[in-house]
Amino acid sequence: MPDPHVPVPVRNERSNELLCQKDERRPVALWGTSHGAASLTPLEIDQHLAEAGAGMSGSTRHHNAVALERLQKFALEHKLLDQPVFGKLEKPRVGQRDRVPTASETEAILMHASPQFRLIYSALRQCGARPGELCRATIADVDRGKCVITLKEHKTARKTGQPRRIPIGRKLGELLDLAIGQRTEGPVFLSPTGKAWTVPNLSRTYSRLRDMAGLPRDLVLYLARHECGTKICRE
Repeated sequence: MPDPHVPVPVRNERSNELLCQKDERRPVALWGTSHGAASLTPLEIDQHLAEAGAGMSGSTRHHNAVALERLQKFALEHKLLDQPVFGKLEKPRVGQRDRVPTASETEAILMHASPQFRLIYSALRQCGARPGELCRATIADVDRGKCVITLKEHKTARKTGQPRRIPIGRKLGELLDLAIGQRTEGPVFLSPTGKAWTVPNLSRTYSRLRDMAGLPRDLVLYLARHECGTKICRE
C-alpha cells in the first residue's frame, strides 16, 4: 500500500471528470474535493468514508467502500491513475435482514405516508418483488390476461437469461388498478411528483416515515420482500 502521507498522482483534469462520472455513490464526492484528486492521501480517504457513513447502517457503509474500490479499479484499468491510492478498504459486516415488520410497525410507517407510497409499498408486501422491480415496471409489462407482470430487465437477468415474472393475484390486481387508473402507458407506480419511483427515493421515503414513527433503524424497505415470503411459508 502507498505511503499514507504521500499524495498519489492523477494524470489530468479529464481523469477527475471521468472518475466522477463512473459512479454516483457518495464516496465519489471524494474525488471532487476542493484541492483536487492529485493531493488525496489514504488517510483523507479513511476520514471521508467515516464522515460520509456517520449515522448510516453497516450495509450502506459497506457498499460505499465497495463502490470506492470499484472506482479505483476503473481508474487504474483506464490509465487515469498511475498507481493505487489505497489498498483494500475495511468494510463493516452487512447486517442480515432476518426479521419482518410487525403489524403495529407497518401501521405506524403508513400513518403519515402519501397515497402513492402506500400503493407501491402495499404491492411490495403483497407480491414479494424487489423494490427496483416495481419501480421499473411499466403498464406495458402488465398482462392482465395471463395475470403476470413480465420484466425483461431485472437484477438476475444476466445470470438467468430469463425475464422476471411476477404473478398477479387478486389483491395485487386491485392495487394495480388503483395505481394505473385510466392511464395506458408509463410507469405502473407513480411518486407524489407524478414521475416513476426510484429505489433511492423509495428507500429514503421509507426511512423518513420509519424515523418519524420512532421505529428501530433495522427496519428497511427490503423487508417487505421478506414479509411476503414469510407469509407464504406460514400459509
